[in-house]
Amino acid sequence: MDDITRLPGVALCLLLAAAFPPAAFAVDDTYLQALEAEADSGSPAARRPDRSTPLRRELEQALQDGHPSSYHLYRRLSAEQRRQVAETYAQQRSLPAATRKIIELYPVR
Repeated sequence: MDDITRLPGVALCLLLAAAFPPAAFAVDDTYLQALEAEADSGSPAARRPDRSTPLRRELEQALQDGHPSSYHLYRRLSAEQRRQVAETYAQQRSLPAATRKIIELYPVR
């Protein structure tokens, strides 16, 4: 009698197995390999160099010393946004330009 009550469950499992073969759940290895190769290649799409790194400390120190409120906002930006501020500072060599960029990028809540 127990075997008869299990029959609908077994049938359902077999139906699902037939409808969704294991290959449907497998991740495309070639796609993952391509992503890994791109990341390992050091291409600009995979890793953007931070040309402003030498000036970043200078910018941060100037903000800390002369504009602590701007420095506080700067620290709350994402890493990518801080990179953009440092890039602006490196290009224009202007602290006011960097503070304008901070204000431009700061998320308004």
